Amino acid sequence: MGIRIYPDENDPTIVRWDIEGRWTWDDYHHARTDSDRIGQGVERFDIVCDMRRAGPVPVSPATLHIKHGLDNALPAWGICVLVGPDAFVRVMVSLVQRVLPKARNTFFLADSVEQAHEIISRARARQTT
Repeated sequence: MGIRIYPDENDPTIVRWDIEGRWTWDDYHHARTDSDRIGQGVERFDIVCDMRRAGPVPVSPATLHIKHGLDNALPAWGICVLVGPDAFVRVMVSLVQRVLPKARNTFFLADSVEQAHEIISRARARQTT
């Protein structure tokens, strides 16, 4: 199935990623490129990545792919909230936050899309204060 990318219907400065079934790191890199295209021209955009129907993380060094995404992110890129990740992804996020300093205040976990929107609202409020 892969990763479906689209602007959030209620907030065009939030890019939605819906991952369903099997996906690849090529899907991830295409999603990053599409997100940058959607987020161009705004002061800040954030990502809500719905993983509730995602298949397993592809076999490959995930930290290298995530580091590449962080190193090449647009300045307007804010945070990424992962919705409903499995236990492996939760552990992976914790590991990535330890080994990649840029990831420490970039990746967050949520149980629902609504909670992801709340996390983004709080992050944006902190940015303006």
